Amino acid sequence: MKEGNKEEDTLDTEILSKLIVKAKKLKWQDWVLILCILTAFIIFFNHINSYQQLPSPVFGGDYFRDRGFIKNIRGQSSMVRWVLCK
Repeated sequence: MKEGNKEEDTLDTEILSKLIVKAKKLKWQDWVLILCILTAFIIFFNHINSYQQLPSPVFGGDYFRDRGFIKNIRGQSSMVRWVLCK
């Protein structure tokens, strides 16, 4: 088991060393972009985290409006029957 851990450790150090090499190649503009993205993410996360509940269902939209569309598609609405019967 210890040999497996050594292989994982060497793999982790290789990945870490590659990331360090790539980070050293970044220009200052890249660092500013990364900082702006992280700042926007933190602000957005704090804003969403303050909600007591989600403002709408998980997939968005109004549940009953969508149910009405489905009823119309399936032909269960009285309005659809009225139009089709004329």
